[in-house]
Amino acid sequence: MKRSAEAVRLADSGALTKEDSNALREVATAALSAAEFPLAEDSLGGFARQGRGSAEDSALRRHAESSLSQVLRSTLTPELRGELEQSVLTHTQLDVLASATYRARVARNLHNQDVSNVRRLRAKPIARVFHLSGRAPLPQYVDIDDQ
Repeated sequence: MKRSAEAVRLADSGALTKEDSNALREVATAALSAAEFPLAEDSLGGFARQGRGSAEDSALRRHAESSLSQVLRSTLTPELRGELEQSVLTHTQLDVLASATYRARVARNLHNQDVSNVRRLRAKPIARVFHLSGRAPLPQYVDIDDQ
């Protein structure tokens, strides 16, 4: 959500061309509106209890986040980044956007590592024999374009 908000701020800064600004604002706003939905379809994290855990909602959020990454990559070319680094305002915005992008990537990687660990533990014979996982759904990997 922080990455989407920073992308909107960059689009509204006036530093980009009108076409780039409009495209970035559109996908960033879509990602912000989809941020209320979970990234994974496994209904974990309290989303199911709040009525926000459907597979369609998760797919919508993953698509919105991936679209934001693609537009950021196509808009913020190395040449444009060099120009934006010269201004104090846009330099700060780029730093905050890069930081938010990095944190999102780390969170996704940690989530996927935890999913791997849970799946490995649930596959052990003792966990299966004694039904140690109960009726909890199997956690799902999150695969989005977050570069």
